[in-house]
Amino acid sequence: MTEITAETLPARLSSPRLSARVSAAESASALARLIASGRAVTRADLVRETGLARSTVAAGLDALESVGLLAEDGYLTSAGRGRPGERLRIDPTFGVIAALEVDRTGTRVALYDFGQTAITTFVLPESVMSDPDALVEDVAREIRAWLREHDGAPEVRMAVAGISAPVDVRRGTIVGPPVLAGWEQYPFERRLSEAMGCPVIVRNDADLRALGEARSLPPSESPLLYVRLSVGVGAGFTDAASELFTGVDGAAGEISHMKAVLREGVACHCGGIDHVASYASVAAMLERWNASSPARASEDVEQFEAALKRRDLDALAIASEAARVLGSALVDVLLMLNPARIVIGGSVLEASDTVLATIRAVVYESGLPLATRNLTVTTSALGEQAGLRGGLVLALEESLASVNIARYIGL
Repeated sequence: MTEITAETLPARLSSPRLSARVSAAESASALARLIASGRAVTRADLVRETGLARSTVAAGLDALESVGLLAEDGYLTSAGRGRPGERLRIDPTFGVIAALEVDRTGTRVALYDFGQTAITTFVLPESVMSDPDALVEDVAREIRAWLREHDGAPEVRMAVAGISAPVDVRRGTIVGPPVLAGWEQYPFERRLSEAMGCPVIVRNDADLRALGEARSLPPSESPLLYVRLSVGVGAGFTDAASELFTGVDGAAGEISHMKAVLREGVACHCGGIDHVASYASVAAMLERWNASSPARASEDVEQFEAALKRRDLDALAIASEAARVLGSALVDVLLMLNPARIVIGGSVLEASDTVLATIRAVVYESGLPLATRNLTVTTSALGEQAGLRGGLVLALEESLASVNIARYIGL
């Protein structure tokens, strides 16, 4: 188990709109989300933000406090003569949230408290290339071991896992990865929940990265499209309200399998021909890099990225061609989604600015002016923490949803 560092950043949580007739659990849920996101942290703020009666707000706060979800956090300084408002916060000790990101390099795990602070983070060697049952058991065992070592640590309330594979969001299963032995229709969500003893949500890794990125930025930066360049090419999308859009089954954002502009008859790992991943993925770049010289027939991704860093001409040409293919695909995506921001993530972007520069050039040159005039194409603000932060956001929102608030307070 390798320790990694995690940065604590504020995250916006969504809050449902309230009508005149809401249940006690719905009003308490809205109050909890507003407090957790920092949008309203005093009783007066909550009344003003929700439009609820003072008595309804007071009852909701009393219910949250009775189950240990609410804590006092001092007083806000008053600008006038009025009494300073008591500052409220979600009690960090209410529980632990586990966020996971599983890809071909390993499994990144972060444990957060309910105050959105990372308690510990580590990397496990098991990956999507490992046996899924072994991965599940290893993750659960390591988290249980950490809880035992920290006697008095609160229970894990919720876990969210992002995985570099197509996910059926209705079933919580992995779908159609022909190169991942043992994962086809694997009930990842159910098995991980059984092993950890808490509710679990499974999503595609790029979806969680999009959510983490969108909620770390101002609302004006959504709709947001996150593209992860790795072994494949994954994408996640958040709408104008910064809500994750996965489609009816979870296939939204699978741009790996869009038809590429090149037509060289290159096979995709899914069995198709001339898909975007066939040319634009890091795996495709590495294959072309190794094929370009007998002296490097079996180099790995790190060696290819090292060549990019030293500005090897062959490596730069391969990365530039891949970026042109991806940029052309994004021009088509622009016409469907019209995002305010496209974020490109992946270690290859840290190795060279060629990929981002080429994608920008293609998108701005070929995209419809109406779709590009206010568009930002950039790298991630959160880096490799984006997916873990997205998992935290999704877990917090689910934990503070009305159905779970009702369970906490016994309604």
